Amino acid sequence: MRISLPRVIPIEVWDLPVAGKLLQEWRDDATFAERVAEMVIALRTAPPVAFTARARATAAAISHVHLVGGAADETISTTIAGRGVPCTYSADPFAAARAGAALRPGVVCADIGQTAIKLVHGNRAWRIERDLEQAPLRDGVPLAERSSARRSTLAFLASTMREAAMEASSLVLALPCELDETGAPRSCTYCWPDPDPELVEDLRRLTGHPIEILNDAELAAIAASLDPAVPRDATALVLTIGFAVGGALLEPR
Repeated sequence: MRISLPRVIPIEVWDLPVAGKLLQEWRDDATFAERVAEMVIALRTAPPVAFTARARATAAAISHVHLVGGAADETISTTIAGRGVPCTYSADPFAAARAGAALRPGVVCADIGQTAIKLVHGNRAWRIERDLEQAPLRDGVPLAERSSARRSTLAFLASTMREAAMEASSLVLALPCELDETGAPRSCTYCWPDPDPELVEDLRRLTGHPIEILNDAELAAIAASLDPAVPRDATALVLTIGFAVGGALLEPR
């Protein structure tokens, strides 16, 4: 089941053009913080035409940026603030997963990143590294082998949650990809089709638990809404900084 968040608008930012390249192509460059800041300014001044009308209007009103994720740091935050947009960041790598667990008390929340899975259940938080043999990078898998890779990928994901979920009522999964209009996950570095309408049901069967899903940037937006550093009257751009850059807009209360 897709979790709906009334004040949160998911947006794709990793593929936005910045200085002649896609934002994601700057990820390992020394100027990455500056490129993120340029992207923020571009969102405010010229929201992409591919965004919905609501997303464009909200992007134009951005008055605060909040960073979440393992690579969110002071360098990026101060660079954005230096462009005139207040910016905060969470130093807690489990901030998003904790927010998901708070959203649905009693669940196991799994923030499925491209390099690792962060899980929170109650007061326990832990990280499991992605096994690239069991869950290989999609672009490195030949087409003829992708069905097999999907099976091993889902088995790996389920195994990371099954034991933890034994005492939980259900699972909340934050997926590192866009969800289409039906809630089906789109492509990412994990090996499943684009879209994959059976993925959530297959994971439910493998784990034996009800599953709710949302995009990982939407989960980060929940974390931002709970963070006292984010003004409640602000229109916030929430960015997840990790392997890639994810985005969501958080409307003011």
